[in-house]
Amino acid sequence: MLLRAGVPRSHGADATHPAIHLSPVTLLIRPPVSAAVLADAEEWRAIDGEPAEVRERPAREILRSGR
Repeated sequence: MLLRAGVPRSHGADATHPAIHLSPVTLLIRPPVSAAVLADAEEWRAIDGEPAEVRERPAREILRSGR
């Protein structure tokens, strides 16, 4: 199979995961749409707080273990 040098090989492409090189093309040809999932300010605070908890846990474990 011959491919242009600028087109990556899309080995994992299927109906739910299109070829990577098609994503930018799709963004350019489809009209913008509103977000399908909306969150209010309280939900955003909860979402923003989740990563902080995940980052702190390994740091505490490292400090406790003395590594």
